[in-house]
Amino acid sequence: MKKTIKTVLHRLWDMFSFVLILVFLAIGTYFIYMYANGYRFNLQTQKVERTGVVSVETLPSRAEAFINGVDLGKTPKITTSISEGTATVKFQKTGYYDWSRIVPVNVEKSSLVYALLIKQNPNKDEVFSTEGDMELTSNNIYGYDNLFKTKNSIFFGTSHNSIYRLWRYDVNRNFWETSANPYNIYTLNDKNITGVSYSYAPDGRNLLVFVNTTDPKTKKPNQTAITLLEVNGTQVVKNNTDLSPFVSYNISWSQDGKYLLLDSSSELVTMNVSDGKKYLILKKDPKKPVMWSTDDQGNLYTVEKDTTATPNFTLINQMNLDGTNKIVLLNKIYALTEDKYIRTLQKDSFSSTPFGNPTDNILFSGSIDRVVVDQLAQGIFLSTNYASYWYDFNLKEYILINPYQSEFIGISTDKTFLLFRDKVNNKLGIFTIKTEENNPVEKLGTKFIVNNVKSSSNISWLGLYNIVYPNSDGNLHIVDRDGYNDYSLFKSETSLYQFETSKKYLHLIANPTTDNDKTFTKIFKYTIN
Repeated sequence: MKKTIKTVLHRLWDMFSFVLILVFLAIGTYFIYMYANGYRFNLQTQKVERTGVVSVETLPSRAEAFINGVDLGKTPKITTSISEGTATVKFQKTGYYDWSRIVPVNVEKSSLVYALLIKQNPNKDEVFSTEGDMELTSNNIYGYDNLFKTKNSIFFGTSHNSIYRLWRYDVNRNFWETSANPYNIYTLNDKNITGVSYSYAPDGRNLLVFVNTTDPKTKKPNQTAITLLEVNGTQVVKNNTDLSPFVSYNISWSQDGKYLLLDSSSELVTMNVSDGKKYLILKKDPKKPVMWSTDDQGNLYTVEKDTTATPNFTLINQMNLDGTNKIVLLNKIYALTEDKYIRTLQKDSFSSTPFGNPTDNILFSGSIDRVVVDQLAQGIFLSTNYASYWYDFNLKEYILINPYQSEFIGISTDKTFLLFRDKVNNKLGIFTIKTEENNPVEKLGTKFIVNNVKSSSNISWLGLYNIVYPNSDGNLHIVDRDGYNDYSLFKSETSLYQFETSKKYLHLIANPTTDNDKTFTKIFKYTIN
């Protein structure tokens, strides 16, 4: 009898244990599900709340991180769960400006926050001085700028007592490099020279030198001499291609640096700089105005307007730089010639809703004056005398960027953001081309980030998250791409600047200064980060 009772009790205990395990498994599964879906128990409010994740990172690291006033320790990287809504993120580091912004917190998503911290008093070191024996070349011709920068170098021309020098200053140097910096890569010494100008390929590997001289006997100006040079490290090799037949043409570089574009009122010709071969791209028809542009993928685009059709339309052709593989990239862009419609958008807030462009409902306004095609960004920037637009290859539709005349500055390296300047209202704007699904911080459309910017000169991206620009206060500024944390670096008495890849140092060619009747050209290095 006792044995039977004991057996029953064992069986009941086994059944109870099994049920208890099932209950614990069910409860555990429920809590895991709730946790995975962003639910957390808030000890302060004693309530279950849905949360999202905020991930933060700073450069430099070792900054104190605060989220909603709570000290989370020091960066480089911190990830924490926050109640749905918004969160105030703040970073502090001794000797640096405080950094803060409000970020949205969405359930089951991670808000990514990156902060570039800026020194309050950047260290300044003079790394080069001309000691009065030369000055920046100012008597340039053809309208080319004698200052130019690539990712790794700054090129600048100087002149003194009829000696013209071209210099290359490297901002990203390996520690084992011992060559002079800057390095004199090209020199002209001729008392008959009246002007020198340089045109640089975008990658800095090739350049054109334009030289104006006078005949020593007649004192009359000679024909401008054009020399093509190849820059290879500290070596410069002269290309013997004869460009004298094109001295009256407008000469410019393709974005990939491999071709010259020779443009006249009657024709457009391209030239491969490696072998000197020339290609006739088109003969110009006065009745069909044409523009052109290139990209860094080796493509050439011609923008042609057909004024004989009713209604008039513009089309964009794409081809290789030698004229082969020609296709119609964007056909029949119809546009309103009057500004009545666009003025209604200027008065009201405008949306970034994509739209088509049929002849019976034309929303595109103005005459196209610039086209920038970016195959990797999957779209085209189009500016007109009224507004600016983005054409999306995937949607096959247009999006209004800004209902005012706009100036294209550049697209971020991840092909997500387009930087432009509103030429009418003097504002810097960011147009978000696309967003990452897991980053709710970014929203599609246009956002203006800085006011009172009267020129696009010396404005550039600094990585993916920051913009550098000279403000109307005369100082060089760094601002987050969303308009937060706008910091002044120093007085913008600079001709050209470039950052090192690390973003820790900024190098600049300063405007020439005069001391004891001598003109100095100096290069400074600032520690800003």
